[in-house]
Amino acid sequence: MMSWRVPVALVALAVAAAGCGTLHAPTNVAGPSTRGPANVVVSAQVARSVHCRTTERQAVGVPVPARFVAVAAIRCIGSEQVVPGRGLWQFDLWQVAEHGLARLTAALRRPSATPPPGVLCAAYLVSVPLFVLLGSDGRMIYPHLPTDECGHPRQEVLAAVQALHWVTVSAQRGRQVETQAVIESGCPVGWKDMIGFLSGLARDQSPRPSPGGRVFSPRPLWLRVCVYRDRSGPLDTVFVGGGRISGPAETALLAGIAAGRDSAACARAHTMFAVVLPPQIGAMPAYVEIGGCQRVLRPDNRIGQASPAALVIINQARR
Repeated sequence: MMSWRVPVALVALAVAAAGCGTLHAPTNVAGPSTRGPANVVVSAQVARSVHCRTTERQAVGVPVPARFVAVAAIRCIGSEQVVPGRGLWQFDLWQVAEHGLARLTAALRRPSATPPPGVLCAAYLVSVPLFVLLGSDGRMIYPHLPTDECGHPRQEVLAAVQALHWVTVSAQRGRQVETQAVIESGCPVGWKDMIGFLSGLARDQSPRPSPGGRVFSPRPLWLRVCVYRDRSGPLDTVFVGGGRISGPAETALLAGIAAGRDSAACARAHTMFAVVLPPQIGAMPAYVEIGGCQRVLRPDNRIGQASPAALVIINQARR
């Protein structure tokens, strides 16, 4: 089973159009069926002729010609897909809509409103995902979107686009976003080595030592332990492993990171660290130094101490 995560909000719509606004579909690969334009089947080859993204200046688009009959709307959007057993990947999705086009073209043919003098407009962005219209004659156009008094796409256009039913006809995989190990562990990517980072600050900016005591209050029902390795420095890290712990192991870990220190400094370097995350939304984590002096950066930004037993539990959780 494929799971799509599409970061496109139709409330916030962008027409990104490359070129002059009019192009032609590849010949002999798509056209009206014998049952008329409402039943056109657009092939993946035709859909993939639409650009997914462009670095060129955003085009204004062209007005929909009077005799232009739209048989399909085509767009390419970015998405994220879980590939079973292989992690989370970025994908480009080519999508086609073949119904509701009469309403859409009617809305696109409406005139733009002229802003009256002194009009006050809300400061928000209204955008429309990239799409083109495929005509019955094979032409493709990037349509101009008529605007309201504030320069936003008219409500008739927004409603018509939102009403379209998009069908994915082709997909292309890009870069990996999360490994399978990250997904299975539940550990977020991108955590930085805050112990290493703060240790490099001036003395008056570095954390102070902690007298010790309970790290999390109230005590969490379980903990997620995520282990990372420094690469070029504390802000360049890579995920190593992790998982969820509870019961006796959680009790031992909480006890093992509760000790205090007389000094926050450490003369021994470390290259790995763990992030200990309670499940409560908004709760601050604790960072545990793996190697070095086995220090703990507590949620109150003070430096404590981890025991050897705590490091054993952390190393078990990362496997």
